[in-house]
Formats: sequence, structure tokens, C-alpha cells
Amino acid sequence: MGKKRDATIDVLRGLAVFTMIPANMCAGGYVEPHAFWFRVWGSFAAPMFILLSGYMVAANCRAKSHGLSYYLKRGAMVLCTAALIDLLVWRIYPFTAFDVLYLIGISMPLIYLFRKHTSGWVSWAVLIAVFALGPVLQWLLGYSDYPTEFYFNPEEQVELPANLTSIPQHYFVDGWFPLFPWLGFGLLGSLLADLRGPGTADAQPALGKFALPAFVGLLAVGLAAWWFYPGPMLTREGYSELFYPPVPGFILTSAAIAVGLFWVVDFVRDHAVFQPLRLLGESALLMYILHQAADSYYVWDRWPEEELGPFMIVTGSMILALMVVGLLVRQLKKVWPNQPMVVKFLLGG
Repeated sequence: MGKKRDATIDVLRGLAVFTMIPANMCAGGYVEPHAFWFRVWGSFAAPMFILLSGYMVAANCRAKSHGLSYYLKRGAMVLCTAALIDLLVWRIYPFTAFDVLYLIGISMPLIYLFRKHTSGWVSWAVLIAVFALGPVLQWLLGYSDYPTEFYFNPEEQVELPANLTSIPQHYFVDGWFPLFPWLGFGLLGSLLADLRGPGTADAQPALGKFALPAFVGLLAVGLAAWWFYPGPMLTREGYSELFYPPVPGFILTSAAIAVGLFWVVDFVRDHAVFQPLRLLGESALLMYILHQAADSYYVWDRWPEEELGPFMIVTGSMILALMVVGLLVRQLKKVWPNQPMVVKFLLGG
């Protein structure tokens, strides 16, 4: 069966998937304006996904002797997946609007270099600088209401905003998930891997005694900053998360929630109530691909622009279907332990 899985990571991934599905389905399935609590609910899946990708780079660096070439290859595989999703699911030209998988693919070798060449207070200084550069670059260079997306079918083309910026700027400032500040969540994940220490697949919670005060302090400062400077909180083509653009209050609040969830889930991860989440988290990339394809080719055509009640029923059905897929994938891994690299990549090794 291979190495023992880290139950905390699988639960956290599953929670991110559980939150991500309605956050993404709402773009074509939930009539606007979206309830504010729903916008809040959907805003923390992306930070956790990105943070966990950084965590896994750090965990693999500690457990294995992979060099930069390994993370360049893994990053390239993620980028190819992102491009194929753009081509086959969204039918847009890839490498333009910079969605979350593009960020993760590019960040993997960067996080490896970050770990290789920084330590101690320097690592934390780099992390703070990456987070801080996001709002600074938004202020200096401007922030597009909607990033460039050119559809193959002109009839599907989204009207682009008057303040549209360049494609290179989308990578760094105002795409869906630009490097600044979103790379910071990957760097934070790599540092949390060190704080949890080795043996994270064991039952003993390991994040440390400073987790609770760090959570409380970051959350208080983040919520206060977000209250006094909420930012425009744009809705982009039905996607209504509160991080367009990601303002300092959102960044700090998300970091606090990530620290708090790590600490809490380390204690409760083996409880039966969390096992369905593990079905989603053990194959998170596959869940991401399947639910996006289902949205584009089926759900939004069959149940467009529903009110909240019917929308949540459709969303719940999607989540249950993906849990069944997760159960089938788990059984497949048991009977087919030596999968080719590409299959293992898609199913979650």
C-alpha cells in the first residue's frame, strides 16, 4: 500500500474541495446577487489549496532527496493539466487568465528554491514581502475587473472590461490567482510543514503550542484590517469570492484560518465524521477536474441560474457523486498499487 497517508492533509484537502465545489458551481448555477455568507464561505478554499501544495513540496523535500528537476517536472505536469482544462473544458486560449493550477505549477519549483536557499527569519521576511507586494502592485499598476479570456467560439466570448490590463500583468497582479500575493500561501504552507515537524502521519498533533495564539492574533488583526479596508470585493463572471482583489485583511484572515484548521484537524482528523472528507481529499486534483467538466458540460445547462435552495440541492448531489468517485478511486489504488506516474499524479499518490 506504500507509505501511510497524512490524515490531516487529506481532511484539509477534502474540506477545501467541499468548499470549492459550490464556490465554482455558483458562477453559472446560482442567480446573482449571491448571499454574503455564501461569498464568505467560498473564499477560503483557494488559500487552503495553495497552502497545501506548498506544504507537500516541503514535506517531500524533507522525506525524499528530490532535486530541482523533479519539481520542474511536477510543475510542468500541473501546467499541462491547467492548459488542457482551459482548452477542453472552458474552450479558451490557455496561459492567459492565470487560474489556480497555473499558480501551483509555477510555484512548485519556486517553493523548492525558497526552502533550499532561505531559513530562519529570512524565510519569514520573504513570505511577508510576497504577501505585501500583492496590494502594493495592485495600487501601482492597477487591477482589472476581469482578466483576459479569449474563447474559441465568439458567441461565448465574455465582454472584457474597460480597465483590462496586459496578460503578463495577470501573472503577477490581477489574474485569477496572480503570483503576488497568492504565492505567499504556498510559502506559508512550506513553513507550516516545518512547524508540524516529522511524523505527521502519526496520531500526535504536532503544530506546536503557538498555534492557538497565532490563530487568535492573526484573525483579530485580519478581521480588523478587512473591516476598515474591505476593498471592492468584485464579482467576476459569477464567481463571487471576496478576494478580487485580495486585500491585506483577507490575506491575514486566510492565514489565520489555515493555522487554526491545521491545529484543530490534527486533533479530530480520525473522527468518523471526517472520513467522507478524506474521500474528496485523497484525490483532490481529480475532483477539481471532474467538477469543472461537469459544470461546463452538464450542470450549468441543466440547472442554470437557480435560487439558493435548488442550487444547494444540486451542489450537494455533486459532492455526493464525487465522494462515490473518491471511494472507487480508493479501491482502485488498493488493487493497482503500482500505477504509472501520470495515473498516480491524477489520482493522488
